[in-house]
Amino acid sequence: MSLPRIVHVTTAHPRHDIRIFRKECVSLARAGYDVVQVVGDGLGEAVEQGVRIVDIGAKPPGRLARMREQPARALRAVRAPPAAPAAAADRGNWRGAAVSASGGRFHAEHVVVDS
Repeated sequence: MSLPRIVHVTTAHPRHDIRIFRKECVSLARAGYDVVQVVGDGLGEAVEQGVRIVDIGAKPPGRLARMREQPARALRAVRAPPAAPAAAADRGNWRGAAVSASGGRFHAEHVVVDS
């Protein structure tokens, strides 16, 4: 029996953030989970230490633009590979994590909010 896919959405942190990437994503991947980390840094997609990194593009300039655009991009990214459960490290991405966990509908049953 394979373990479920876990999508971790973070657009406010660097892709190699110690707490998010190393302690959460890599640990879950080593435990056998299929882990996808959604980031917004413009460095491109990659697979590192068993974690598939999906890049939604560089952060737009200005706080308001980031608050408006990055969560929308993250939502589009998490709709592509249906997953459950999901985790969101940034308040603006909680809705996207909920949509991912529910297979495309807004539902927060399998979402871990990390604030």
